[in-house]
Amino acid sequence: SIAFLCDPNNSSLETALAMAEGSPTTFQSESDLLAHVKDIDLLVIASPNFMHTPQLLRWGQHDITILCEKPAAISEKQVAALKAAQPNLKANIW
Repeated sequence: SIAFLCDPNNSSLETALAMAEGSPTTFQSESDLLAHVKDIDLLVIASPNFMHTPQLLRWGQHDITILCEKPAAISEKQVAALKAAQPNLKANIW
């Protein structure tokens, strides 16, 4: 079941909440969601492309599974950052 939904856009968050089963807790701030990382088994990253790398680097430090939509990176700089961080990431990233 879905425990949490996070989207900075209130309209998008309301739409997702209407489609979700149960009553997930909602957040408009990623930092608020991050405070609950111990309660997350699977994180889906479906944000704008330029945000994927920073989110993977932030969330990848935790022992969770991450499903990230493509692309994981949009620049050579982001690719290099992911490669450099890879040995230290604890998450299973798909």
